[in-house]
This record gives sequence, C-alpha cells and structure tokens, in this order.
Amino acid sequence: MEIQKKNFVGDLNEYAFIQGGAPAAAQKQAPQPQQVKPKINPKFDWYQNASFVFVSFKVEGGDKTLAKNAKVSFEKQCTIIQTDDQTINL
Repeated sequence: MEIQKKNFVGDLNEYAFIQGGAPAAAQKQAPQPQQVKPKINPKFDWYQNASFVFVSFKVEGGDKTLAKNAKVSFEKQCTIIQTDDQTINL
C-alpha cells in the first residue's frame, strides 16, 4: 500500500471510531435548533433605473406565505409593509 498523504498523520477521533463505532454520546441525535418565527427583516436593499425603483426585503424563517400575505401600501412620502405582527415604514 502506498502512502498518499505524506504530511498528514491522521486524526485521533477517526482512529478511535474505526474499532468499535462511535461512542454512545456521539450516537445521540444532535438537539434540534429552535424554530425561528418568520418575520421580515427591516434591512432593505434598493436600486433604480430610468423608469423604476426596486426595494427588496428578506423574509427570515423560510415562510413564503408571510411574504405573499404581507400588505404593502404606498403613501405620498412613505411605503408601509404590514404583516400580522409586524409593521415596517420606509
């Protein structure tokens, strides 16, 4: 057998798992991360061209229905984005 990585000796943890599998502590499932309540991040990005102004917000929590159900209203000097529990004035 030929040594392929001459400058790498190995990892002690990998060697320990070769013989008998992972120890009982490593076999337990990792705790599930807490679910983040979906919300619209108040930070925004914008750009414009000769005809339009584009404003984009990020929805945190991965809920697409929040973005679809958000109500956007345009006033003379501001734009208001409303969800069930959040209001953003721009």
